[in-house]
Amino acid sequence: MNIPGLANKSVLDMSFGQRAVSRLASINADLSGRDDLNDVSKDLLSDCFPNLFYGDLPLKEVEGREINKTIFQYADEHLSKARESCHGKLVSSMFTAPLLGTALLDDKFIEDCLKKQDEANKAQEEAQKAEEQAQKSGDPGDQQQAQQARQKAKAAQDKLSEVSQKMSSQMSQVAIKSAVRRAAEGAEQVQDILSGWGDEEPTFDVSDTDRIKSFIDNLNSDKMKKISNLLGKFRGVALAARRAKTITGIKPTGVELTQDFDRIFAEEAAQLFMGSHEEMLLKWLDYFDIGLMGWEKKATLSEYGDFMVYVDKSGSMTHESNVEGQMYSNEVIATAISIAVAQATKSKERKWTLTTFSANQSSMKSITSGAGIEKLMKWAAFNPSGGTNFNMVIDDMVKNISNNADVLVITDCLFQVDDGRFKSIMDAKKDHNLRLMVITIGAGDTSSVEGLTDMVIDVNDLSDASILSKKIAQWVR
Repeated sequence: MNIPGLANKSVLDMSFGQRAVSRLASINADLSGRDDLNDVSKDLLSDCFPNLFYGDLPLKEVEGREINKTIFQYADEHLSKARESCHGKLVSSMFTAPLLGTALLDDKFIEDCLKKQDEANKAQEEAQKAEEQAQKSGDPGDQQQAQQARQKAKAAQDKLSEVSQKMSSQMSQVAIKSAVRRAAEGAEQVQDILSGWGDEEPTFDVSDTDRIKSFIDNLNSDKMKKISNLLGKFRGVALAARRAKTITGIKPTGVELTQDFDRIFAEEAAQLFMGSHEEMLLKWLDYFDIGLMGWEKKATLSEYGDFMVYVDKSGSMTHESNVEGQMYSNEVIATAISIAVAQATKSKERKWTLTTFSANQSSMKSITSGAGIEKLMKWAAFNPSGGTNFNMVIDDMVKNISNNADVLVITDCLFQVDDGRFKSIMDAKKDHNLRLMVITIGAGDTSSVEGLTDMVIDVNDLSDASILSKKIAQWVR
């Protein structure tokens, strides 16, 4: 269920600009079995977004939302961790707001309080209508109905007052604290997933309404959610590449101990020269990791060319494969792997280019390093479908290749390579020191790329995504 990011009756004191941005946001909450969600509960969900996105907003008195204000009052002191992860971050706030809202609604006592608030509101509305009707008609029957409505409204208000008092109890505050803690944990998980995209979230101007809406719609799409989930699983590509940087990255000419190392860490210094060659090497690498040792650079990775990734988005890539027990389309898996590889090359300070392909030139859409998460998501959402023209990919590859470049193709291999293009690749490998790796997903025949590639990884079942992550990371130089 999509709930607006701006409550109909908000208990948060927001500026005009804050209300404008919140109005554009939407909260995509899993509210299975809650089709009859009342307006009070919907407003509680809506207020979760600006509460996280803008931080510690002042609370205000709003008729008919007294319970909502009380809930946020007791939740306030426990929201700091979630707000720290979400403040000013649209993506994190939109993912975390429904976690916070549904966690609050799942508590039976809080649910009952919100229900009593809704009942009191409706009873009050009925009483006002009956009162107006009685005054207008002067009929004794209408006056009697108005009296009954007033009594009903008072009874509902009394019940609301009872639960309001109970909310100050320690048990109620524990329930609210538990809900907020689950939201904070969810916010951290979101940060882990988003880190796979590799760039800071975009900042928006309040007046840029079309851009905000486009970004939010893209973010809320089922495809983006699946890619983000996979990026969390493939994050090991970048992490493994970063760990390998000491060995395969910058080449040191000389190693020196940090200042006062001998005096402060005498025992550790002695261990550098104890044991076998392998044991000493491991100890030196440990000291590099924690910053106790440094080195002088001989050469940076500029000696390596660009990293180019081609992602097959033809119609056949809509078939699904298993990744750790969940089914994803091969196109979604390929897109997620390509972004994960981009982050791996970024950790090694290399430029990258990601390019889609299917049947014709219009299907080839590229994005380069430094483009930012907003453009990267738009690129990921692009899906031209159609047939597969790999000869066109080879032409583009040869045209844009640099010396010592690495090329990765992610495809189902449902294509053939003509002899002329085969020779073009072999010449590029010889003349430019090109390396070519192919990851095949699905039921394609890898014989079409035999003799062309330096490595082929056949992916039919990713029961453990970390295995593929390690293989890719080892290949990235």
